[in-house]
Amino acid sequence: MGSLQSDRHLVTEQEVEDISGKLRGLRKLFDHPRRSLPELQSTLSMLLTKMQVISSCATIPYSQEMRKHVDDELVLMKCLEDVIIRVILVGESFTDAVSRHLNQQNE
Repeated sequence: MGSLQSDRHLVTEQEVEDISGKLRGLRKLFDHPRRSLPELQSTLSMLLTKMQVISSCATIPYSQEMRKHVDDELVLMKCLEDVIIRVILVGESFTDAVSRHLNQQNE
């Protein structure tokens, strides 16, 4: 049982594959004109950084405490993805897209 625990990693192979797929999709958005909006740049940068950091955790041994941090980052990553999609593809303003998430958190 101890060896099974030591064989687990902080991030699963499936999660790394999912992030790789999201990166491919995000790269397709880079040609979109709205991708260059100044207010979106820090959000794009933050998302790319989170994707890279989470993927790099795939070789780190599992611990419950560290996994909680990964789970929190995955939730934030999902929010960032949604804001980016709403601004670039749907055409919402950055402020409206962010406000939507703040309102959902307060409900």
